[in-house]
Amino acid sequence: MKRPLLILKRIPIANRSRAIDSLDSDMPSDVLPVWFQAGVNIESVEPDHEESHVHVRFGAAAGYSWQMEAIRFLGPQADWQAAGSAFTGNDYLIEQIHESAPGDQRFYRLNGTPVKP
Repeated sequence: MKRPLLILKRIPIANRSRAIDSLDSDMPSDVLPVWFQAGVNIESVEPDHEESHVHVRFGAAAGYSWQMEAIRFLGPQADWQAAGSAFTGNDYLIEQIHESAPGDQRFYRLNGTPVKP
């Protein structure tokens, strides 16, 4: 069974003070570090303006097949699209590259499906 584990919105570093009041900024962000104590963790979302894509780095637990998905807008009609290829976790940090413009607003989620031994 696939299940979303985390949804992340990029907020520009320069606008952190306004981020609490408004999540509608369309400015591209610098590296956005995010840490969790246990479980699945996204370490960073980093736009790469020179290569025109976005790097997403996260911990991939072994025993699961992982698929990163992205969407521009949330809502009842949300149509999440695969962002990169699915891969098997190995208990290490993995970097996925999302081939899309780094300045666009985007939400990310990870779907983990147990791998049968």
